Amino acid sequence: MLNSVPIGTMKANGQPVSVILEPVLKPQSEADLENLTVMTDAGPKPASSVAEWSRKSFRRNFSTRTAKAM
Repeated sequence: MLNSVPIGTMKANGQPVSVILEPVLKPQSEADLENLTVMTDAGPKPASSVAEWSRKSFRRNFSTRTAKAM
């Protein structure tokens, strides 16, 4: 089973709303993302026409004594 992925926020009725992606596909590369198609009100479109991809790196190691990133 694939996990839900938070992908950003948008405003609905003036309030911020989290946008969660529940993937059916499991892209393995940037090319897979570039070739992804999403359904819009105007029909199927390349995901790149409605989204911008970015890559971020985060630290994964934490000290249990200080609870600070190492």
